Amino acid sequence: MAKKLSINSSRAISPDYTASSFVDVKGMELPPKTDLEKYTLLMEDVDVSTAVHKFIDALFYSGYTITFPDEEKKNENATKKLLKLYKFPRILRQIAVNARLYQKAFVELVKKPMMVNGVTKKVVVELHVLHTPTITPKINEHGEVVEYIQRVGPKEVKFKSDEIVEIQILPSTASYWGFYDIRGLYETVMTKQLLEAFIDFLFRNGKILPYWVADQQIPKDAWEEFKALLKKQRENPAGELVIQGKIEKKFFERFQFLEDLENYLHYLRGKIFEFFGVPPIAAGYIEGANRSSADTQVRYVWNTSILAFKNILEYEINHELFPKIGIRAEIKFNPFDRLDTRDRIDNALKLKALGLSRNVITYFLRNGTLPEDITWSVSKDESKRVKDKVTNLTAPSRQPRNPDLKEIKSGSESTTREDQIFGK
Repeated sequence: MAKKLSINSSRAISPDYTASSFVDVKGMELPPKTDLEKYTLLMEDVDVSTAVHKFIDALFYSGYTITFPDEEKKNENATKKLLKLYKFPRILRQIAVNARLYQKAFVELVKKPMMVNGVTKKVVVELHVLHTPTITPKINEHGEVVEYIQRVGPKEVKFKSDEIVEIQILPSTASYWGFYDIRGLYETVMTKQLLEAFIDFLFRNGKILPYWVADQQIPKDAWEEFKALLKKQRENPAGELVIQGKIEKKFFERFQFLEDLENYLHYLRGKIFEFFGVPPIAAGYIEGANRSSADTQVRYVWNTSILAFKNILEYEINHELFPKIGIRAEIKFNPFDRLDTRDRIDNALKLKALGLSRNVITYFLRNGTLPEDITWSVSKDESKRVKDKVTNLTAPSRQPRNPDLKEIKSGSESTTREDQIFGK
């Protein structure tokens, strides 16, 4: 089945189709509007590579769970073995990296005929993530992909539309390739590298020179002689410089222009990490950060940019990749950290006290949100809210008394501890 560009009617004409004349009987080739390969070179920049690694590490930090519907429980072990054969963890990371950089990832499905329940079928035996910049789709006038072409140098490989699965992060209804926000990042990185090269040039070539201060009493001819000797000494740095009179060599205590360059460089680095949604503390910006603010930074940023990316990636895997492979399962990324897990458990107890059903609470623990079709009626198979055993056990009044805390009495029975007395 051809992959449609959008949900428009098949009578709709794709704007991409009219934008080029590279059309043959099958359709029109649609290369990216910009050379995506140059964006690959961005990974050679230390700040970009660090930001991408931090982002991907945070994405997979808490791991993920693959669940199966009840009717597929019997095939769970076989499916897990199949995913192991695909080297699925590696494939998933490659998908994430390509999708984050290029907003698209292409996964090749290698199929071989096999006997399944006495019937010969084509079964997916291998998965390969292709380098996004090398892929050019061929579309018809309705925006449907009829073929994929991979070009690496002079070599060319063609794939049928059902041999490739697309993973999209920022799709667009008007363009097959969607939005490429990385264009703005490219210019930022180029400026940063130019600035770094300039600062490196200054230090490597001794362009930040000292200055000389001569006493006003030195004769003019002696000063001219000194400048000639100084020029000669620069041509032969190993030579000695012998001078007469009071001439003192000094160094600038502050280089204001270097401070300005450093501040601008700091700003550009910050824009790179901001682009990838990496919190400042994770990138080494610890100025003014304490333990509390650093933890807040990490949790806030990771639980926004990372969570949004996780949700999109989950949808693409569950609705594009798995169905094309023939796997009836769902992938779900785990909560970011233990604190997130604890919050979910605490909130789940509150929902249980409200009388929500077991299925709703299970959904909440898995997803962190409530289902849209939630019903607030008390389920018959659940304990009543007031008599709920779990709720009662977790109530503050049911918690064990701390033996280190003395009983606080009132009125005439109250006492004052010795450690409360300040001075006698």
